[in-house]
Order: sequence, then C-alpha cells, then structure tokens
Amino acid sequence: MIDYEKALALVLRSAEPMPACRVRLEDALGYVLARPLTASFDLPRFDHSAMDGYGIRVADLAGAAEHSPRSLPVVRTVYAGNSPGGRLQKGTAVKLMTGAWLPLGVDAIVMQEYCRQKGDEVLIACSPKPGENIRKRGEEFKKGALVLDAGTQLTPPAVGLLATFGSSSAEVYRKPAVSILTIGNELLTPGARCGGGMIYDSNTYTLAAALKGMGIAKISLNRLKDDRRKLRASLEKELDNSDMVLTVGGVSVGELDLVKEILSDLGVEQIFWKAAIKPGKPVMFGRYVPTKPAKKSGKPDPKQRAKLVFGLPGNPVAALLAFQQLVRPTLQKMMGLKEPRKIILPARLTAPRNKKAGRLEWVRGVVRFKDGKFMVWPTGGQNSHMLGGLAEANCLIQLPASQTCFEEGQEVIVELLNWNE
Repeated sequence: MIDYEKALALVLRSAEPMPACRVRLEDALGYVLARPLTASFDLPRFDHSAMDGYGIRVADLAGAAEHSPRSLPVVRTVYAGNSPGGRLQKGTAVKLMTGAWLPLGVDAIVMQEYCRQKGDEVLIACSPKPGENIRKRGEEFKKGALVLDAGTQLTPPAVGLLATFGSSSAEVYRKPAVSILTIGNELLTPGARCGGGMIYDSNTYTLAAALKGMGIAKISLNRLKDDRRKLRASLEKELDNSDMVLTVGGVSVGELDLVKEILSDLGVEQIFWKAAIKPGKPVMFGRYVPTKPAKKSGKPDPKQRAKLVFGLPGNPVAALLAFQQLVRPTLQKMMGLKEPRKIILPARLTAPRNKKAGRLEWVRGVVRFKDGKFMVWPTGGQNSHMLGGLAEANCLIQLPASQTCFEEGQEVIVELLNWNE
C-alpha cells in the first residue's frame, strides 16, 4: 500500500500536457495558455482621461479653492475615440469624457463634480495635483512585457486581456478526452424501476459532473455488467478513444473484481494498487502505451502518448474523493496547469475526533470564519457510501496517517472544495 504523497507524485510524473490547439476567444474560458501573451503595444496606448471632467494646466489653477474659484474658457470637447486635437494653450480648458485621448499640454483633469460650466466658460474651485485623474501611457504594460505566461488558466479577466491586445483566438492546451466505465450487475439507470437488490447508479453522474465542472466536455459514459467479454471489449475501445480511462468498481479482491486482470491483459502497466488513504484505499493507477502501427509507416509509433488509467472504488464517496485527490490534479496537469490548484488553510476543530493509524483520512467538513479564526465542523454521514455529508461539505479535513486522536480546538489543515473549477 502506497502513501498518498508518493501516489500523487507518481501520477503527476506520468502526466504531460496535451497537444496545443487554437480556440476562439469566446470559447477560451477554462483553457490553459500554451504560448505566453506579450504586450504588442503599450497599455494604455496613450494618455487618457480616467473620468468625465476638464483637462487643464495645473499652473493655471494655482491657489484656486471653493472661496476663490477660477474661470477658464472651454476650447473644445474630446470624446472617447476622437482625435485629441492640438496642444492645450495656457489659460484654457478642454472638456473630456472618460477614456478620451489627452491633448498635449494637459497635466491634470478636474472631476466634473468640482466644476460648473456656463456657456463657453468653466468655473473650477480646486487646485489639482499634476497627473490627477490621468491614465498614463504604458502604466500597466510596456510593449514587449509579459502579460500572461504559458500555463495560465484563462479566467474572465485573462480572456479580457487577450481581447485588450487584439487577440481573436488563443493557443491553448487541448482538454483531455475521458472515458468513465461504471461496473456492477446491481446498477440501474436513474428513472428505471428499482427492486430486489438493485441500486441506482450515482457514480457515472457524480464523476461526469466533476469532469464538467473542470470544463472537460469530451466524456464517454459506459455502464457495464460484470461480464468479462463485454468488459474487455469496452475497455479496449475506450483505451483507443480516450486520453484517460476511469473505471468505477471491480478493482478490489472479490470474485467479480475483473478490471485489474483485464487491463493487464490489454497491456496496461499497473503503477500502484491500494493507497493509504481513507476513503479510497482500493484505488488503482496505470499507464497504457498504444502499440497500433502508425498509418503511414505501418510500424509502432514510439512517440504515441501514454493513456492514463484509474481504477476507482465503487463506493460513491470513495470514488469521488479518489477523483478529487488523484485524478483531478492529473487532469489539471494534462490541461497545461503548472501546479495542481488547491486552497489549503488552518482551522480549529469544533469537536474531538478519533481514527485508526496508518492511513491519511479526509473528513468532510464545513469551514467558517468565526470570532477571528477559521472553525471547521465535521458533517454527518462520514462513511464511504454516504454522499449526503459530502454534498453538505465545503472542505476536506486532513487527518494525518500517524495520528489517532484529535481534540476539540486543535488546529488541523483543511482543503477547500470547489467543484466548478
């Protein structure tokens, strides 16, 4: 049985980013940049107004105040997108809209709220400082500067930066195609009539939802009986068609646990089976390198990418937490992220808790900020078949393998859950 940190290191070592592709900007959210974005021009491109107001020369308003305002002739109005016109002459003002290109000579802008225009004159009752309310050329990015590095996930502001520099598309890492094979004679499709010893299949939908929450859309769903011939055919097909295969159930030591044996027969190299984690102990991980000949040469292509295979336990919470702690970071690396994204913070337990030594345990919990510190409450229903506690949880409480007793008020590490990232 392998410890969690070693298991995670092995799966991440086996993963590599997917090939690059180009997507339209409107479809780029959630992808990871494969090429850095550098500034193709200064940003802002020119000095412009930060708000509606009047562009002036600071020297012309020296000593102006509410009790002694100054009057300046307004020579023109400049709107965003217009030419700024000629240089502003001494003793004059120009009316500016937000985003307007500044005429030469303007060294401050007075907010419209502090001005009163009468006809062609503006009365200003303050003395602005040089540079006030002016957005300077290049103050955010100079031409040639790094804007977004390769490996950056495209969030709404990152997509906005691509658009700001005129990009209509982005070169990104392709998202992996994932197959889910849920196995068991007892499983029924939700909506079907349930009787006898049958149960509804939740794992297919749970894992598909987790994948979609990561922005992965190419998902193949398969529900299979414990039939060796059909299992082999389906696994062979999905290994050919997907970048990652997730099996659910059939990886333990029961009479009908056939998955590991079939995968081995198909050429999947088993890297590990069983991890010192709770829940999720019977998780399996392997690599499959296709041996089909290349179309042109007819010989095996040594550059073919390895397909990654996870055998997840059948209990719903065990399957989902094995996904969260092992599969998810692997997919993030395949999508091009440099490091798995986790938010970890310390919190105080609100109740004592005991566990057996030997396995790292993730307890479902709810963390809140209270009385100046983070407090965490374990949820009800902590067994590996109980999804209710996980549905309620917003975090996982990490209880180290070596410890057995945890006191109320003791500081523990919690990992925030975000299924939509």
